[in-house]
Amino acid sequence: MTPAARRETWQPDPIGLCRDRFHRYYWAGEGPMVGVTSAIGVVDKPTVYAWAKRETAACAIRNIGHLVGMVVEGGAEAATDWLKRIPDYRRDQAADLGARVHIIAERIAREQDVDVDALALPYVNGYRRFLDDFEPRFVELEFMVASLRHKYGGTGDAIAEIDGHMWLLDIKTGSGTYGETALQLAAYANARWR
Repeated sequence: MTPAARRETWQPDPIGLCRDRFHRYYWAGEGPMVGVTSAIGVVDKPTVYAWAKRETAACAIRNIGHLVGMVVEGGAEAATDWLKRIPDYRRDQAADLGARVHIIAERIAREQDVDVDALALPYVNGYRRFLDDFEPRFVELEFMVASLRHKYGGTGDAIAEIDGHMWLLDIKTGSGTYGETALQLAAYANARWR
């Protein structure tokens, strides 16, 4: 069976919690339930708008010669259309990096061998410093949760014991801390089949 055919015939597991490739969650074959990150996606994020403006402006400055050529050959609309795609392109690059770092971090936590590319290396080094400094004892890694009452599901990064206390951990590769992370972790913490 081809991969496309398998995607077309995918059915949720009739027992327990599962998710599809779109990160929609199903409980005992029922659903779909919205994913936590999709639900949080509707929250207003003024820092994202500011970031998109900075990325677009910086790209325009870095590529001023290319933009002038686009305007000369295709008009201002061609250059504008190209610039409008920059935030999505940069977001997708960051998401790819974040996904790689998550996979590497999970493998390190499971004491498996890892290959680390140059872009992921600073994040992986930071994660290893965290492991050395705090010596977490992982209880769960990449675990799914669901709130049956509120009809949402999600996948947490880790639950670990540190200095006798249980912590819900989330790995981020962004440059700042954001309020929606608290919402994300609160949703995970208050799910678990409730």
